Amino acid sequence: DLSRCEEQRRLSEVDRDELKRLMQDMVPGTQMQAAQDAIAALKSEAARLQKLVYTAVDKWKRALLRRVFCRWHKEAEDQRRLSRAAHKASQRCWQSARAKALTCWQDNVKAVQRTRKITSKVVARLRHRSLAVGWKGWIHEANTSNWRKNTALRITRRWQNKSLATSYLTWQS
Repeated sequence: DLSRCEEQRRLSEVDRDELKRLMQDMVPGTQMQAAQDAIAALKSEAARLQKLVYTAVDKWKRALLRRVFCRWHKEAEDQRRLSRAAHKASQRCWQSARAKALTCWQDNVKAVQRTRKITSKVVARLRHRSLAVGWKGWIHEANTSNWRKNTALRITRRWQNKSLATSYLTWQS
């Protein structure tokens, strides 16, 4: 399109030169009319050339804009795809972390239940031994941990108050 515009401009320059030559050869009356006709022809030619240039520039702009928009659209689509992938990955990571935390929590609950069961068994065993051995052995065995010690002392105090004399006597004999 631009090469065609260049060609048209060269042709119009040639036409202008010919028009000048013709004007010098003509008589004054017809010279004026010919000049006006030539001016009108030149104006129409200039408008046509301007239109050609504008359409060429317009096409070029449109192509450039299309190219830029396509590139921008592609980049936006890539960005969207990446963010979607990142979101999915973070969700997967979060879900796996949640699952791990859940299993860890369940394990902890099981461990606590197991501990409770064991401690209740230990307390029952200690209680049983204390009745069999007597209060001195009970306190000695309870010293293994503070919790046991406190519990043991609490139980022992209760037990002492009730039947200290009888149990001590049975233990001595």
